[in-house]
Amino acid sequence: MLHASELTLSETDARNLIRAQFPELAGAVVEAVADSGTVNYLFRVGETHCARFPRTPDYETSLLTEIRWLKAIVNRLSISTPTVAANGVPGESYPLQWALYHWISGNNFDPETDGCDPANALTLAEVLNELHAIPTTGELQSGRCARPHPRDYTIEPAIRFVSQTYDAAHLRSLWQDFLALPAFTENPVWTHGDLIPPNLLCRNGHLAAVIDWGSLGEGDPAIDYIVAFTLFRGEARDVFRRSLGIDEASWQRARAYAFRQALRIIPYYHQSHAAFTRMAYHTLDEILST
Repeated sequence: MLHASELTLSETDARNLIRAQFPELAGAVVEAVADSGTVNYLFRVGETHCARFPRTPDYETSLLTEIRWLKAIVNRLSISTPTVAANGVPGESYPLQWALYHWISGNNFDPETDGCDPANALTLAEVLNELHAIPTTGELQSGRCARPHPRDYTIEPAIRFVSQTYDAAHLRSLWQDFLALPAFTENPVWTHGDLIPPNLLCRNGHLAAVIDWGSLGEGDPAIDYIVAFTLFRGEARDVFRRSLGIDEASWQRARAYAFRQALRIIPYYHQSHAAFTRMAYHTLDEILST
């Protein structure tokens, strides 16, 4: 279990919901997908579909955001993105709305291998250029782009939590630097908002799809630039920054967002999600070395 409010959903429960609401898939094999992220339960449904069920009531909003808004941008991107096949409704064993999607094949992005390839950095930079250029509507403000705030009471406990690994005084000093950064004041752009390894799929080592758009919103493009510290290494990071023409102010805001995200992840997931926690520690390492 990843969250205190997480719902229980077994493979059998998912299979029964799918068969009851989509009888045409009654003969399909339904299997849980490992490493499917922290927001949704994911089940493979035969060879052509998958079903996503929010893990908590709060995450139902993310699923509905994706269902409503992704169709407005999907045809403007040069990479595969999820397409909804049908909407699912609450059932006896599960109280939230869910969705059936067309299956996209691929492996989760691996920062240790895929993140070292400049070609993947270039591909993602091109996708973000396309995304950030799509006209906004003013209707969906991103919840991920809030600037660092001195009354963010998650930061100090997190710094104490990692103080056996890092110099706490240095982390506090860095946080103060981030608090002093100028706010983003330009026109907001469409942002994905959650570009973590499970949300990027590769085939044969090449970035092939961007999935899980539940954090989609309009805001600071630097929220998507955090992949420079969470995913990419060395030359790939340099290619990513050059390809997007990221200025120093945006680069520092991306560092700040990545720093805050990593510090929130480690104490929350250290006992329940080892891979996610490792990613957060790596992010801190990269921030401290750049």
